Amino acid sequence: MDSPLDDADFHAWANEQPALQGHSWRLSIANTRDRLAEATETVFRYARRDAAIETGMPEEVFPADCPWSFAQIMDGAFWPE
Repeated sequence: MDSPLDDADFHAWANEQPALQGHSWRLSIANTRDRLAEATETVFRYARRDAAIETGMPEEVFPADCPWSFAQIMDGAFWPE
């Protein structure tokens, strides 16, 4: 069941999940992974916008999509070339 917090506040949504599952130690891993991937995409969009503002360059100069996959970003051993 979706919560109104799903789209509004990831942190609040994540804290709400254990209560919805009925166990304080259980989270829906699939839902959490999906939300983290969405949050990562959102952060990249903001970073792109901020980079354009800070450099004075057009936003189009920067990649429209993150060049790394979510799996790469989450891999502690991954280091971009």
